Amino acid sequence: MKNSITFFFLFSVSSAFNQENRNTLLIYFGFDQYELSSSAKYELNNLMESAQKGSFFIERVTSYTDLNGDFQYNKQLAEKRIQSVEKMIKSYDFEILEKNAAGVNYPKNAENINDYKYWRRVEIQYLTVQPTMVTLDEPQSQTDSDFNIERITTSDERSIVLNIEFVPGEDILIGNSLDEINKLYTFLNDNPKVYAFLRGHVCCADDFSLSTARAHAVFLILIQKGIDAKRLRHDGFSNYIPVVTPELTDEDRQKNRRVDVIFTLN
Repeated sequence: MKNSITFFFLFSVSSAFNQENRNTLLIYFGFDQYELSSSAKYELNNLMESAQKGSFFIERVTSYTDLNGDFQYNKQLAEKRIQSVEKMIKSYDFEILEKNAAGVNYPKNAENINDYKYWRRVEIQYLTVQPTMVTLDEPQSQTDSDFNIERITTSDERSIVLNIEFVPGEDILIGNSLDEINKLYTFLNDNPKVYAFLRGHVCCADDFSLSTARAHAVFLILIQKGIDAKRLRHDGFSNYIPVVTPELTDEDRQKNRRVDVIFTLN
């Protein structure tokens, strides 16, 4: 997924450490079933929502069955279970790197499991790379008054702070925010080869959910106005990339409570 790649070149940092975690989520199915249950949807939804907060890869999805049915039937059942999981994963714009409909071909290290209801499952093996510390040499956003949305060039790799303001603690737009989004829409509409990465930010405290919601609010308006969603990426960066630090005044906090954008070509 592009989100996983983009994350690494957005920052110019003096000190940054990444922690890699490999994990497995088990999704269980009923006898002869391949549709996701309510509990399975809940677990998978939680995983995918957390995946949007950092760099995330689904390395492998493996599907198993019990011993009922012949080999070919179980192979087909395993493939249907993968398809159900994959459909939900793709709805979050993630891809699976490797798929294996194993059926009754259980791994050797699990042969001691005698209750085969636990083999009616899909294993989702994923890798997360979460930033644990980011210290910026200087703010990376362009805030010069003579550098605005009308004058950008598509080769510029700097982030551009949009004149978009939010209610403190909310993803509700205020002020002249819609005017700025209209400028952004006009630029994207006039330059169909340009892609935009919308980045949401917060002030004061760590809050990935709110920063993501702010980027999503701008994203929704753009697609409602007719910009192809495939040309847009959006993600939240909590308070990891402040424009002003430390935050001493309300004005400082307002500057950090923002959405910025990075433009790229296809």
